[in-house]
Amino acid sequence: MIALVISGLALTLIFSIGNRASSSGFSLGRRVLSLSDRQIEALSFRALIEALVVPSGLDTPTTGLGLRRLGPENLVGSPDRISGSAVLARDTLCADAGPLAHLELQIRQVGGRWQLVCLTPLQPETVLMTLGQKPAKFAYSQDGNIWTDTIDIRPGPTDPKSYDSRYRARTYYIRLSNADLTMLLIERTTTGRPRPPALTVETM
Repeated sequence: MIALVISGLALTLIFSIGNRASSSGFSLGRRVLSLSDRQIEALSFRALIEALVVPSGLDTPTTGLGLRRLGPENLVGSPDRISGSAVLARDTLCADAGPLAHLELQIRQVGGRWQLVCLTPLQPETVLMTLGQKPAKFAYSQDGNIWTDTIDIRPGPTDPKSYDSRYRARTYYIRLSNADLTMLLIERTTTGRPRPPALTVETM
């Protein structure tokens, strides 16, 4: 009788340990998946910002076919949106690799939570990231130190008589963050020849 009681207690202990281990395993799995999702979202955001075309001093303003060559859009940014032409080096949650005549990222509040939404002419709007309950915004900088809330970069030289304004590369840092900086992403985009789309090689 005593042996049966001891055996029963031992089995109860084993099942209890097994249940706790199983619960811990599922919890760890959920955290890993959540982390992977956030990393994919962050990588997509960085790829999209990097792909934005910063109009150079050599670009001709877009005036329509038959008049002048079709140049890139103005790169326009505000605290809650940024838009311009883009050349994606790899597939993202928003669009496949290749050129985009228009790419727009918007920060929206939906149901008390903030989201980063991507819009392109090729597919319906896509929720790129869930930013949480704290307000988020874009900011812009040429040197990474002084930040502004808006940009409007147009094709062509800022000063037709200035060599630098025509031939010098234009580089901008774009920051996505919330008020207390618990969420902070910074990526750079610049003028120059776009890199070709990256090839994805799958291994068995």
